[in-house]
Amino acid sequence: LAEIDPEVRLEREHGLLVVIPSRRPREVAQRLQDVFGLASLSPARSVVTDPDAIPARAREVLGETLEAWPRGRPIPFRVSTQRSEKRFALTSPQLDRYVSEHLTPELVERIKIDLTHPELELGIHVRKEGS
Repeated sequence: LAEIDPEVRLEREHGLLVVIPSRRPREVAQRLQDVFGLASLSPARSVVTDPDAIPARAREVLGETLEAWPRGRPIPFRVSTQRSEKRFALTSPQLDRYVSEHLTPELVERIKIDLTHPELELGIHVRKEGS
């Protein structure tokens, strides 16, 4: 990774390896796909840990993600929250619902909530340093 981004930061948190590139995030993500032992790779965007900021960022990320999905049928979808910051005002299920309730009508018409077999999952990790 240092060859791609000499300033990349690595942090361990609750079974996660958080990789924070300073530049070239797509190339860093591509390189991480070749690392033996990583079970999955989830690109993430940061936002302040605030109940109003999280749905706004979620709308942005979901809108960008849905651009790559075909139209014509609703996509089975769910929001899944993990909270390492337990002092956050909402529980994980409450934040799942809160974010879902604050999606725009344009996004809602492209998805259908399916908690057991989603094809698309919006993961939210509430951390002290940012979500």
